[in-house]
Amino acid sequence: MEIDTFGLTVTVDGVKNELTAKEYALLMLFVNNRGIVLPRDKILNEVWGYDSFGVDRTVD
Repeated sequence: MEIDTFGLTVTVDGVKNELTAKEYALLMLFVNNRGIVLPRDKILNEVWGYDSFGVDRTVD
């Protein structure tokens, strides 16, 4: 897998995939925290920028 940090694209097995800004943010969060289980509230705060209290299950 190759990640283009400027073009928001990921190339997997030679196939280029364009990502939305949220998809890219999620990917980078997971890549930067490889091997770590991230709680839902951390994902919501990092990617969507708000607390998960009272929020529907967006991450699920």
